[in-house]
Amino acid sequence: MDKDEPHVKRLRLPAMPPSTSDDDEGEMSPFAVSLDGRLQHGVSLEERLSRQRFTQSGGLAPAELQLRPSSFSSLGSTRIQLPAVQSRPGIVSCSPALSSSNVIEDKGSCSAAVRGMQEHIPIDTDSGPTGASQKFLTLPAEHIFSQADHVSPITYLAPNMPLVPINEGVPLVWEHFISHEPQQVIPSEDFQIFEDMYSNLEEITEGTESCYDAPENNPPEISVHTTSKDVSHLELFSNSCLSVQDSVVSILSFASSCRLSGTDFCKLLDPLHLLLPKPNNLPSSKHSAFSIFKNDNKPMNLIYYCSKCWKVRNSAHDKCDVCQKSTIKYFLVCSIVDQIKKMFTRPGFVEKLQYKYTRTKEHQDNIEDVYDSSIYKEAENSFLTDVFKISLTWYTDGVALFNCSSYSLWPFMFIINELPPEERFKEENLIIGGFWGDSCKPHPNLFLLPMYKEIKILKEGFPVSVYGEEHEVEVKGVVLFGTADVPAKASFMNMKGHSGYCSCPKCFIRGEKSAATGNVTVFPHVENLVLRNDTNYAECVKNAALRKSEDRGVFGPSLLSYISYSSFIQSISIDSMHCLGGLVKQLLRLWFDGKYSSEPFSLSTSTDKVNALLKELNLPHFVQRLPEDVTQLHFWKASLCRNFLLYIAIVVMKPFMKPDYYSNLCLLANGAALLHKSSITFSDITMADELLNQFSKTFEELYGVRHMSTNIHLLRHLASSVAECGNLCLTNCFKFEDLNGKLATLVHGTNHAALQIIKNLSVLSDLPLLVSGLQCEEAKSYCAKLKNPKYVSLTEKIDKHVHVVGEFDCITQHSASISELCISIFGKPVPFQTFSRIFKKKVLFVSSSYEKGSRVSSFCKYYASEGPVHGKILTFVKVLVEPPQYFAYVMQSDNEPLAFERHVVFSSLSEKTDFIPLRNLISVSWYLLVHDIPYLVDPLNPYEME
Repeated sequence: MDKDEPHVKRLRLPAMPPSTSDDDEGEMSPFAVSLDGRLQHGVSLEERLSRQRFTQSGGLAPAELQLRPSSFSSLGSTRIQLPAVQSRPGIVSCSPALSSSNVIEDKGSCSAAVRGMQEHIPIDTDSGPTGASQKFLTLPAEHIFSQADHVSPITYLAPNMPLVPINEGVPLVWEHFISHEPQQVIPSEDFQIFEDMYSNLEEITEGTESCYDAPENNPPEISVHTTSKDVSHLELFSNSCLSVQDSVVSILSFASSCRLSGTDFCKLLDPLHLLLPKPNNLPSSKHSAFSIFKNDNKPMNLIYYCSKCWKVRNSAHDKCDVCQKSTIKYFLVCSIVDQIKKMFTRPGFVEKLQYKYTRTKEHQDNIEDVYDSSIYKEAENSFLTDVFKISLTWYTDGVALFNCSSYSLWPFMFIINELPPEERFKEENLIIGGFWGDSCKPHPNLFLLPMYKEIKILKEGFPVSVYGEEHEVEVKGVVLFGTADVPAKASFMNMKGHSGYCSCPKCFIRGEKSAATGNVTVFPHVENLVLRNDTNYAECVKNAALRKSEDRGVFGPSLLSYISYSSFIQSISIDSMHCLGGLVKQLLRLWFDGKYSSEPFSLSTSTDKVNALLKELNLPHFVQRLPEDVTQLHFWKASLCRNFLLYIAIVVMKPFMKPDYYSNLCLLANGAALLHKSSITFSDITMADELLNQFSKTFEELYGVRHMSTNIHLLRHLASSVAECGNLCLTNCFKFEDLNGKLATLVHGTNHAALQIIKNLSVLSDLPLLVSGLQCEEAKSYCAKLKNPKYVSLTEKIDKHVHVVGEFDCITQHSASISELCISIFGKPVPFQTFSRIFKKKVLFVSSSYEKGSRVSSFCKYYASEGPVHGKILTFVKVLVEPPQYFAYVMQSDNEPLAFERHVVFSSLSEKTDFIPLRNLISVSWYLLVHDIPYLVDPLNPYEME
């Protein structure tokens, strides 16, 4: 299409559904045609029409009609020769611009010529409404088709004309939703029709099931389950203490932890058979071993599409009739409804959904979970009124599976917000919407349309069988929140990427790009930002449709806006993992990269000293990633960047930075820390917003506008995101990225990665449930050890959440003091034992008496008689009375507070000690020894203690 022809009208028509009658075969799809015969994409009209191909099954691809008003005056009585194919009866709606002198010859059963366009000329009573005010134009049927009594179902919508139905039950689909190019907007120019489509998406998508559901000749599901005889309850062999299920689950846990392929799993079974006595019931193949996974009938559909024009195809062999040399690819979609149904059949699942009613808050008015956010509270008043109404959070991102290929896998997943935080991200509670696997990024709306239909069913409600209940209950759900990294978020919101103008998903800041900014897009600090909302977002979408180009960063509508129950713009949170992680790397690059050595902010001359300090730090056991060389940023993962900013940077960087630059760093660290707390007051949000705004402003003054990246700008929206969506520690992408990694471990070959994941998904989702249900405690302990690589030896259970780690001893340098304390408590001398480690709520507390290893987990925060204080654990004590009682012997710190608020200096000049019950231990504190000064800082929340 020529760019200088603004009056070209274009409309996409949907695929016509295959006929179900025996006497109506070989229907023709709509096809592209230009009435003036001009070249389209380098192909003449005659050649283009000669290339039309139609499927034998009758599943037809969308196409379009292009009419240029300029061609009407020269049309005359010209007849257009089209392929001799069958078609349903149809109509052509014409523009009033067609003059009365334009007469099209009638030589078929379709009678009448068009004169003046003042009369309604019906073609067929079944193909359109008769007696209506539309203007119709008959095509010369005899000269177009071999069967003269059939007319092509092509339609043209002229300005200010109502929508013309083509066939009953087959609605029009706005072209943007399945566009020719990703991020390309080619909508109808008719504003009224566009507005109707935008506001009535549910009506538009009804009747299009044949386009998006898996065809009958494709398998409706892929399952690793079998129908073999159930032997899981039998003994492994005669007089064995293990059942077949105990054995198989243990073997599968081992295979999963070692990422064994199916072939390797079968090889593992062979030597096990050699070791076991004969006869035995150990499965001899993967097929029989997987029979312990009950068939959940989880449907999985393959959606085929053309790789060039994105049209949906019926099968891998259904070549596109428009793109002759294109490849037919596919993506997978899973039933969200069926996955939720399966969850409700599990024992204890409904009880876990009651967490928001049973949780204990630290402070009633604080934000401590997503339930305290403004969006959830609004939904709670209107929809989420009981335990059988749930809400979801969506996430997506690409996972690179192979080092030598650009192929990536894009899972689209959901979590249930009503589950407790420790349950939300477990594999068995994960809901998979679909998988897109390809070397190119997914087409968002094509990928999301099947999920939109599932979410629609979820919102309307469906019956489920609940464990322990005789009668079914109705479950409803909505999608409330979403998160992703910046590129994925831009793609699925159908907006510009972070390097473009007006690319912020929260406001209308334009940005700058010039020689002064190094020809990169930057976002200078602006005091009063104009925020996006659903109203002005809808206007941007409409304007983009009318202009056929982006409007203030928006390319067009996104199905996410229809999937989201609440405010689309507000419900998508700012991801602190990528925002702060990217910003920390940017700061390290500015400080230590040699190319900035002449800049006033450069610390390149102090690189070795900073590295030495970082290397000498003895961090707690819960920290997985230790600091790396500040010049090797490819080793700095997101969790390391987070820990560096929130805990380490303030004390390590102070000796090396100029006062103004150090103050700027403190603004960032303290503002981010307030939003990572487990309990956030509204004054915290206000303070964090002020600190981060001040950081953005002073950063531009200190480092220059050239370095005002999109991550720095997104800090301006971080505080409001917490108020709208909840604590950063519960809404960032860390846990989702972990799930991505676990899904990637299910791929063992290079072909059909998405199918491999679907096939092995039961291992990931059902195996934890099978482990928890094992009868043999030894097998259960073994599987738990495999799941946790840093498994510690739990020698004695103190209570539900506390265990003794390691061996007891009776000799300690603190024996005399402990004996005196025991007498003061019990009134007489009592025997006791000491030990050096406990495991409390998944955190390892290690006393200073433990001499192995370089990690330090002996500094802690605990409740003393005067309130919460810091101290150093000297040893743990078990008093041998009935029942036994357990204590921690702690040296209390004098706590010298510092100017940077959260950190304190450990001081024990008073040598005061406390003998406290283990329940009084609050958390392990970070211990940072910098220039012989011992700093302590507490974890901000329990969820990010790795």
